[in-house]
Amino acid sequence: MNRILVLLFILTPSFAFAQEAASQKEPYFCLEDLFYGSFPKLDTLRFERKLGVSPREVLKEVRKNSSMVSMTTEQITYTLENLYFQEPLLMLCLRDLLYQEILERRFARTNDNYPVLIRNLQEKLDLVDDYINMVSEINYVQYRPQQSGDTWLKSIHVYHENDIFFFPGRNLDRDYTGGFRFEFMTDQFKMRLFKNWGNTPRTLSYQSILLGGEGYTPYIRFTKEELEDRGVLYAIDSATMFFTDPSLDSIQNHMRANQRYTDRPFASFQYLARGKYRIWDNGLARMQSFFKFGIVGGQVGKDIQSVIHQDFDSDAQRVLNWEDQIGSGGRFALNVEHKLDLALLASQDLSVFGSNPKAKNFLERLPTDLNIYAPFEVAFGTVNTHVGTGIGIMNKSFREVSGTNVPQLVVDRTFCPSRRIWESSTVGLEYNYRYVIHNSMLEGVGFTEPFEDDLLDDEAVTVYRLDEQHVTRHLHRLTLHLAYRVDKISIFYHQTRFLNKEFEVKDRTPLYEEFATPDFYGYGRIGLNFLL
Repeated sequence: MNRILVLLFILTPSFAFAQEAASQKEPYFCLEDLFYGSFPKLDTLRFERKLGVSPREVLKEVRKNSSMVSMTTEQITYTLENLYFQEPLLMLCLRDLLYQEILERRFARTNDNYPVLIRNLQEKLDLVDDYINMVSEINYVQYRPQQSGDTWLKSIHVYHENDIFFFPGRNLDRDYTGGFRFEFMTDQFKMRLFKNWGNTPRTLSYQSILLGGEGYTPYIRFTKEELEDRGVLYAIDSATMFFTDPSLDSIQNHMRANQRYTDRPFASFQYLARGKYRIWDNGLARMQSFFKFGIVGGQVGKDIQSVIHQDFDSDAQRVLNWEDQIGSGGRFALNVEHKLDLALLASQDLSVFGSNPKAKNFLERLPTDLNIYAPFEVAFGTVNTHVGTGIGIMNKSFREVSGTNVPQLVVDRTFCPSRRIWESSTVGLEYNYRYVIHNSMLEGVGFTEPFEDDLLDDEAVTVYRLDEQHVTRHLHRLTLHLAYRVDKISIFYHQTRFLNKEFEVKDRTPLYEEFATPDFYGYGRIGLNFLL
């Protein structure tokens, strides 16, 4: 009954407008029309299941309490303040009702009261939106209900990945040697192609537009002694302080011969993308999706690596043979990626097993900051095609972090310094198993297998790639992620370690032990997030 009365306090302004319209014999829609006739969005069964009260019961109470039609805006505000923390779904339902009525009235015949009616409805709609965004900010990080979010720029997310950030002394400039991303978070660009899939009132989300790049290289280091021992011409031009042309050709041929038999090919991918981050309001699941399109085999990978070596890693050698990269000259590429995290055990009594009495008792005994989840991933495209799963542990629930694990702002000033640091931090460890169907960065551009090169066409021809049997299909990775937030700025560090090799070499020559991928390798990520 309390839910019915609260809903009545909200809906009675619409009922008042319906009565006024009926008295003037205008074709406006009454409350019954909104529930049963012209309001297609409202599923009465879902309404009853989620709110515990049927629309018919609400109408019955409306008829019994007709004096509520004179409710003021101040009374509506008071009701919103008391309602929001109890039944947020009612707010979403109310917003849909108000929005639908505005649409219907705009198509109805106008009269002297038409502008006033629309303005009053719009004010109430804006008021509901304000409360939805306010409570979303308190209960979630950046996520907003699909219906209400309209911010153009929520935050800026940037990071750089490099094996130099992995462990001190482990930088070998090989395999996944570096990457970057500039990501702009927004409530716009929802692009709900399938309106009723993944966009229910129980789903909150935000979107992003991003620019990124990835670079992959074989082992590129060599020494003067190594070259001289193998009869490679080593000569420096005194004018340029670089190799002479004959010496450079000799060194490139030497490196090329070794790389093609003992290592991976060069590869790069530069892209634009649209991202979407979702969370279900119960906090049991979250999802991130990306649609990437760009170029495999462009020059950005080589240029960025050269800049990093020149300005940040002066001891690094000049990288030779980038012209041998996969799709050298540029091949169009696109990739679709989805990752779903499912809460298994969480400190806030959140679990997919929560309805089980034994599981509920177990959850109540968990430490305060223990959250265990299962990640699932799938990707398809001309960059990589794979599926995977794993297990993760984190000190925050999904509702306490953003889609990129930016922690929630700590507002309790009574915490001691150490507690405030802990509450402002995200600490997590995730193990991933991935089954690789096709990896274009190793095997050549393709979906499930490499495309054949058309030698008669003007296209980028792959000079060197690994054969199918040399690519590891079962990959294991371990990722540590740390984040710390101060006001609107968050800094984060990720470290990914590959637990097995991505590939095996073609030929175990005497140079194999020197050039083959080591058992212990990975990369690190350092980045910033700016909330606006």
